[in-house]
Amino acid sequence: MSAPPRDLRRPGSAVTPELRPETSVQFVRGVGPERARALLADGIATVHDLLLVLPRRYEDRSNLAPIRTLRAGVRTTVCGRIVAVSLKRARRMPIFEAVVEDASGRIKCVFFGQAYLKESFKVGRRVVLYGAPEWDRYGGGLALHSPDSEILDDGEEAATEETAAPGIDDAIHMGRLVPVYEKRGTLLPKIWRRLLTNLIRSLPGGYGEPDLLTEDLRTALGVVGIREALVAVHDPSSDADLAAMNGARSRGHLRLILEEFFLFAVGLAAKRLDRQPGVVLRANDAARTAAKRVLPFPLTGAQKRVLKEIATDLESGREMSRLLQGDVGSGKTIVATLAMLLPVANERQAVLVAPTEVLADQHFLTLSRILAPAGVRVTRLSGRLRSKERKEALRAIAEGDAQIIVGTHALFEPDVVFKSLALAIIDEQHRFGVIQRDELRRKGEGVHALVMTATPIPRTLALSFHGDLDTSVLDEKPPGRMPIRTSHRFDSQRARIVETARQHLAQGRQVYVVCPLVEESEKLADVRAVTQLTREWGNWLPGARIAALHGRLPSEEKGAVMDSFVRGETQVLVSTTVIEVGVDVPNATLMVIEQAERFGIAQLHQLRGRVGRGRHASECLLVTRAYPGDEAKQRIDAIVASEDGFFLAEKDLEIRGPGEFFGTRQSGRGLFQAGDPVRDRELLIRARDIADAWWKTAPDAHPLRRYARSGEWTRRFGLSQVG
Repeated sequence: MSAPPRDLRRPGSAVTPELRPETSVQFVRGVGPERARALLADGIATVHDLLLVLPRRYEDRSNLAPIRTLRAGVRTTVCGRIVAVSLKRARRMPIFEAVVEDASGRIKCVFFGQAYLKESFKVGRRVVLYGAPEWDRYGGGLALHSPDSEILDDGEEAATEETAAPGIDDAIHMGRLVPVYEKRGTLLPKIWRRLLTNLIRSLPGGYGEPDLLTEDLRTALGVVGIREALVAVHDPSSDADLAAMNGARSRGHLRLILEEFFLFAVGLAAKRLDRQPGVVLRANDAARTAAKRVLPFPLTGAQKRVLKEIATDLESGREMSRLLQGDVGSGKTIVATLAMLLPVANERQAVLVAPTEVLADQHFLTLSRILAPAGVRVTRLSGRLRSKERKEALRAIAEGDAQIIVGTHALFEPDVVFKSLALAIIDEQHRFGVIQRDELRRKGEGVHALVMTATPIPRTLALSFHGDLDTSVLDEKPPGRMPIRTSHRFDSQRARIVETARQHLAQGRQVYVVCPLVEESEKLADVRAVTQLTREWGNWLPGARIAALHGRLPSEEKGAVMDSFVRGETQVLVSTTVIEVGVDVPNATLMVIEQAERFGIAQLHQLRGRVGRGRHASECLLVTRAYPGDEAKQRIDAIVASEDGFFLAEKDLEIRGPGEFFGTRQSGRGLFQAGDPVRDRELLIRARDIADAWWKTAPDAHPLRRYARSGEWTRRFGLSQVG
């Protein structure tokens, strides 16, 4: 498309092209070159991308409440002018106050910790406020505490081409059911509203035709056409149901949510059901004999079930792509070990990739010990190897002397060449990306992939983020594992905490102490650091053998510290979360987590899982300096109440939401724009089921099949996927 003439964006310009979904966003009225660049940086390149920036809520501004009619506890929208502002401090927290007035009266607005509002809340400006008034404990009367707010005349749009006359602009921001957008980048909510309202009102009648969702699919999903949906969401009618709009259950929202889930599921179906041929690995006599020799204990029912699922995949002739979920202590390592015996028995190689050298070393030692009776040759490749050791490891891998290879990211290097790689197992999959998984697969032909996680994933999120993978779940712990007693302690109870550690050491056991940082920090002066804690625990436990472990230590020193703890020479290991996963020391029976409020539920659960791995009673102490705050208290209470990783995953999801759960919330954009896997879990499952059924019967030439395999699908969904 050629560059537009300078006057292209003027309203009514004869050269403005008809707006289609794929039209560049630069042709939208109100989007100048600077905004176009900002939108592109936020992933918004086309008209349809822009239309998928949805309101976060709606306000009924058709009949704004007079200020004098406000009642305590009743959420209401008012509009008035700012008549006074002030900035105060209370207990080192800035408190910004503004007095807003309409024809009926005044109300004070109090914003805690938001001193920056003084830049936009200027006397004389009009502002819309939405919130539930409370009785003001300081000044008497009703006040709005941290209400949602929107400045209507901040001067930003002055003297620009797209500015409508005041009466027309008011018709966009007031006097109707108003969509409220989030501030993204430099664009304020009212700028988004103006852009999108003007865009919706200029869409041609045939916008979105032909619809990606054909009539039969719209009927199956029970949704309206795309143009009708977009108009309903961005420019709702006066009779729209406000509760349905805010609950994302209007006909417009349902179309966009189900379309998004369906298109996503269709792309995953293409990946899952159109897999490439895979090397056939049969469960032959050699594999069965080796398994009998190495099994250190009877398998649980869950382990037997999962191994059967894996063996079926490896014999199928198609590449396996399987996610293995298992709670802490459920026995994922022995399942992975037995799975790797299949390629070995079929004269092929297997590789196990771990995210850290500590975990890779643990896996190497464990596999070497378990597989010794079967004569399986295990080789390690990590960044800590000396040049001569690395060269020998590379030779063994290339010539096939190494049957099972264990390592870190070093295995992705171009000089790592396998003789006959057939199975790649990736531990703690969330530390690796899809691209890295594919890189490993390209080191062989028909390579099977098994990715493992000790962070249980709620079903709807597994469908969302790992829908291209088949899923196996280890939901049963080996017999004999004792429960871990978990308690919350305050720093003021230090004497009690230290006495608990003394009791464990007196019984010949070992202790972990974990903290968030490596060394003291001015920015987080209240957070304990490894260096500081090592000194303090040395003072509290005189005579105890204490060592520090963290990611900044040189590789050799890190390995030596961990080896010393594994052998029982070190009694107390003070560490960062480098020991979060995979470390297996059965004699360690006490986990002390300092500044526990700084950790998420998944981390706390993983750290707790480093103890309770033997036959001795174990416990975990979650230490905070003071009341940790409401959200942190919810996390700590959940950990104290349960050892069930799947329950904790659901709780974590409930507290943080899906974007934060997977660490995918970037620049205001998550995996989905319209849908929310938590709120819309039933719609997600419904769309997935319809997509799977449709994919199996749809004609090869159907446009949706091409879309599912296209770069457009990848641009919309693929880049947001995680491991």
